[in-house]
Amino acid sequence: MYGRTYDEIYAFWSSFQKAWITLYGNPDHCGRNYGNSPAGGCLLALSCDHRVMAEGKYGIGLNETKVGIVAPIWMKNTMQNVIGFRETDRALQEGKLFTPPQAKEIGLVDVVAPMDQIIPSCRDFIKDYLKLPFVIILAGFFAFRRTKVSDQTDDAQDTINQLQSKLHQDADFTANFLTQDVFQNALEKYVQALAKKSK
Repeated sequence: MYGRTYDEIYAFWSSFQKAWITLYGNPDHCGRNYGNSPAGGCLLALSCDHRVMAEGKYGIGLNETKVGIVAPIWMKNTMQNVIGFRETDRALQEGKLFTPPQAKEIGLVDVVAPMDQIIPSCRDFIKDYLKLPFVIILAGFFAFRRTKVSDQTDDAQDTINQLQSKLHQDADFTANFLTQDVFQNALEKYVQALAKKSK
């Protein structure tokens, strides 16, 4: 988003919206995190039903406030649907990136594993699930679908519907905001701070 034009940010944000809707609207995904997952990376992980994060000095969270952005309501609701209102409220206010143990403690991720065990951990989860009797899997699938895509307030489908009803407005607002000098200046300082930290 740094140094980009309105059209570039609008195109990126529109693609990101569609990716999230596709992922969040379908069941049975195992998300894998190989490193830091701020902002969009965290959102995509939250859209999965089983999340595995690598051990180490990594962080995951919606850290938009650190660069002067308020996370859109659909991002907030996605996090809230996973870790609850209070944890989400605090996380967004602080722009917090959770360490792997912290993320596991609050349910942001389900498993923390060594880097070389990320894929095997996902495979083990799927294998264990498939060991269940077929009738249980089928019943669970339909029950899950009713839960995940029902029309109840604050559930996944409601969150998806909120965004789908205003895709253009959300992308337009984001692109307009992110191209303002005040944001670009703040982002420049943030990028420079990250560069210093990585040295």
